[in-house]
Amino acid sequence: RAWVDLLGTLLFLIPFAIMGIWVTVNPVMLSWGRLPDGTFGVWEMSPDPGGLPRAPIKTFIIVAFVALLLQALAQAAKYAAVITGHKEVEAELAAELEAEIID
Repeated sequence: RAWVDLLGTLLFLIPFAIMGIWVTVNPVMLSWGRLPDGTFGVWEMSPDPGGLPRAPIKTFIIVAFVALLLQALAQAAKYAAVITGHKEVEAELAAELEAEIID
């Protein structure tokens, strides 16, 4: 099971997180006011009167993908430790799986 989880993490989850970061950087920078020539202007505002600026909200898209990438790297390290025979990590992973089954 650790092999399947490791391969799934390396082949699907990590590339998805990297692609998500790569795709959202430019729109987020544009909402912060970065112009195509590299200078900064006024950031994107809500079309509603007195609305909140959109840039801080859009920034959380990148933050979420970075958090997903960090979690995927941690999971990949855990699966690699199980495959290489670290018993304490294997016992911890088994306890987590058992807790998921009970819930």
